[in-house]
Amino acid sequence: MSHHRYGLSTYLFRADRLDREHLARIAAHGFEALELCTVPSHFDCRDGQAVEHLATWLRETGLELHSVHAPTAAGYAGGRPVG
Repeated sequence: MSHHRYGLSTYLFRADRLDREHLARIAAHGFEALELCTVPSHFDCRDGQAVEHLATWLRETGLELHSVHAPTAAGYAGGRPVG
């Protein structure tokens, strides 16, 4: 029987700048994989420092990066997409 890995998308936190605490919360709830939402106001994948931070957070929390989702908007304001 295969082992199912469950993940969660950071889209849940899209209104905030992604930080280590978001990943820690995801891992604390038993998720093993991460789907990264790359809306620039949430996580700017063009920012090398942000990418380095993400790699560190993944190692520290034990999460595996499962997928990266292209931006669907430039950002969010009041929970609604802008740009």
